[in-house]
Amino acid sequence: MLGQGINPALGRIDYSPYAQGAVIGAQGIAQGISALGQGVSKGIQDFLRKKEEKKLEQDGIALIKTEFPNISDEAARAGYKAVGPVAFLTSLQNLAQSRTQQSVQDMQLAEMRRNIAEQERLRQVLSTSPAAAAIQTGATFEQLPSGAAAFRPAPASAEGFLQQAQAAGISPTTYLPIAASMAGVEKTRAETKALEAKPAGTPKIETYETSERGYPERVTIEIAPNGVRRELGRVATNVPEGMKRTPSGGLAPEAGSKQEAEKNAKDAAFQQSYETGLEQARVMLNAMENAGKIITQPALSYQGFGSTMLGWTPTAASLNGYYQTINSNQALNTIRNARKESPSGGNPYGQLSVKEFESAASLQGTFNRELEDKVAIDNMNQVAGLLYKAYPQLKDEYETRLQSAFSEPPKPSARANPMLPNGWSFR
Repeated sequence: MLGQGINPALGRIDYSPYAQGAVIGAQGIAQGISALGQGVSKGIQDFLRKKEEKKLEQDGIALIKTEFPNISDEAARAGYKAVGPVAFLTSLQNLAQSRTQQSVQDMQLAEMRRNIAEQERLRQVLSTSPAAAAIQTGATFEQLPSGAAAFRPAPASAEGFLQQAQAAGISPTTYLPIAASMAGVEKTRAETKALEAKPAGTPKIETYETSERGYPERVTIEIAPNGVRRELGRVATNVPEGMKRTPSGGLAPEAGSKQEAEKNAKDAAFQQSYETGLEQARVMLNAMENAGKIITQPALSYQGFGSTMLGWTPTAASLNGYYQTINSNQALNTIRNARKESPSGGNPYGQLSVKEFESAASLQGTFNRELEDKVAIDNMNQVAGLLYKAYPQLKDEYETRLQSAFSEPPKPSARANPMLPNGWSFR
């Protein structure tokens, strides 16, 4: 028909109905196959489930018969069904957990026993002498080690300990740290021995000039190789008139000289100051003792009223009076001045520092009835401590007395107010 003007598509066959039918048919076939697959899958699942349940039932019956050996299969099956699969599975889990715990405990117990056995072997190695260890290994008499070290109850060296520990079957984690410590000790001993064998250096001798003691001197010192300095002696380089050189190299006044007279005068003045300060210190300590008794035993006195009329305290033994005695006492000033003017120029009163004097002097003049009792006692103890340092004999005389006076006794029992003369009153 080419060239005749007729549409060729008019002669084309329409296959779409056949195609649609084929698709519909294919869909039906697919659905059938899917349904078949689902049925087969469900059947398989049911089979496996029943198989698992059967297996679980058999395990349950076996477990029940294990716990109750004389029971029959039917009774065990009835017991299993009465309990149910869920409870049986829970029991199996608990049983498995219990067995796991028991296994862990058994392992821990075995490890503990192994450690105990290993420690015992280690103890034997450390307490066994090399000679005993050699005998235990079957050594002959000729093979035994000799010397005093062979019979000491310990390995002679780190190397010997390693050999004995390995032979005893001790684990490396146990014996290696001990061997390392022994090796460190051996190294230290060897280094110390080498240092001791090393010849010591020769000390150096040096001299220098000084006037630290009031006159020129030449000081000789020894300097060791490690830098330690040691004074060997002093020699006065200039001997003033009226002075003489002592055997030690120092200076001293010549007999009958002006310098000796001045020294004797200073010694006498110092002795007088020393004895004066001692008596002043006793007065102050007595006042502290009496003040302490009034503070800690208020029933003995009343503020502003001291009289023998009622038999409580001596006349004028009021706390204010004792405080005035403490505040005006000159013992500290006497000690300070004598210390500065002492013949030796040092500290004849012991280890008394300037700071201690300043601290004690700052407390004088502060004692009054407005001061809290506890603070007053603490301050008196501090001043008394300095007096003890200046005069050690006072500590033996007053320390126990002050401790007794400053300690608080039992509170006095309540009593009626005393009858006072007409016109008298307490304020």
